[in-house]
Amino acid sequence: MYVPVMQVRNSEVIVYREWMGARRARTGMPKQFQAGNAYSGAMTDGAQKRLKRCVSLLVQKSKNRMIYNPVTEGKHRFRLGFVTLTVAEQGEDTAKEVYKKCMAPWLRWARRVGVKDYIWKAELQQRGALHYHLATNEFIHWKDVRDVWNKYQRKAGYLTKFAKEHGHYHANSTDVHAMRKIKNIERYLTKYMQKGVGDSRIQGKTWDASTNLKQAKLFATEMTWKNLDRIRAIATKEVIGEFSTIYRIPQDSAVAVLDSIQKQEYYSHLKQI
Repeated sequence: MYVPVMQVRNSEVIVYREWMGARRARTGMPKQFQAGNAYSGAMTDGAQKRLKRCVSLLVQKSKNRMIYNPVTEGKHRFRLGFVTLTVAEQGEDTAKEVYKKCMAPWLRWARRVGVKDYIWKAELQQRGALHYHLATNEFIHWKDVRDVWNKYQRKAGYLTKFAKEHGHYHANSTDVHAMRKIKNIERYLTKYMQKGVGDSRIQGKTWDASTNLKQAKLFATEMTWKNLDRIRAIATKEVIGEFSTIYRIPQDSAVAVLDSIQKQEYYSHLKQI
């Protein structure tokens, strides 16, 4: 038989039916919600859905917390940070070569210093310079970001021209800032990370995420009538599709639609990602 199931995101609840029976295997989530293979080129529908899922999981497991900021020498609230890494001068190197020489080793360094959850994308500036945007829930000091990025740029030969002109290798090639005063972080970040991804001029990988986010699934559980009543009570929009209904809900209100047992399962699910 079919049972109603709800899939919980940070600012959406998706309701659909799932087959439960002994004579046929469970269908799992509809095809459009299943995790696919690694990104392989153009921004296909499947890639967009995988990216959106990674964003939702990142936002759901990233809670506001107080951190010490050595720049301001004080504490402030932090949830997600945004890092931009710009290539000063890649010459004839392709995006694939830039990734191998700079982005891949920078990510290895980031993971060593505690960056566990992240999503990044490659993009071309108007002048044609390649740069990377990375969202993470780990606070990183801007100087560490810049020094390590420039170390790999220097090793790759991307700062040679800059050094001849300025007499040093400390190019202002990075930017770090916290995401604040954004009404809907998930929607904003999804839109931002999808912009420019799949650009055919970038002959190489144009986005990726930490392994835990790529492999994890969104929380889904059997829906009751009480759940549906709670969803409709806070929903700001209802989008009815052929196989599912999407309810838009306020940011960070997903737990409001769950009962006590479902809440425990939800928090346990996020903790394991």
